[in-house]
Amino acid sequence: MNNHPLVSVVVVTYNSSKTILQTLDSIKCQTYADIELIISDDCSNDNTIELCNNWLSDCSDRFVRAIIVTSKTNTGVPSNFNRGVMASTGVWIKTIAGDDLLEENAVEKYIDYVTDNLEVDIVFGRSKIFVEDEKGNK
Repeated sequence: MNNHPLVSVVVVTYNSSKTILQTLDSIKCQTYADIELIISDDCSNDNTIELCNNWLSDCSDRFVRAIIVTSKTNTGVPSNFNRGVMASTGVWIKTIAGDDLLEENAVEKYIDYVTDNLEVDIVFGRSKIFVEDEKGNK
């Protein structure tokens, strides 16, 4: 196995304008270099797509490939994930919602693990729950 396989990070969004930039920044800051970014939006009616396009115009050079996949109608979470996965070209796929964050070494840890354990077909990590109080503090 290539020690640096391409990892597709598929971000699913729907009206994620309040959180999407933090999500994208957490992917941009990954210590693992070979990342393809796929943003799959499920017909948001807020400015999620505009925010993503602006962010990509500044940050797309960080990624091997970066695209936005959109839908003309809202099709639900499973279809949104499927669209993103179908658009990906990576050896490995990491999915994330547009209101979640990745620790900066998450993808690197996943790839290190699968490199050391060649029989592995799927990997998932622990989640840390964070909440926002009424003042917006996390």
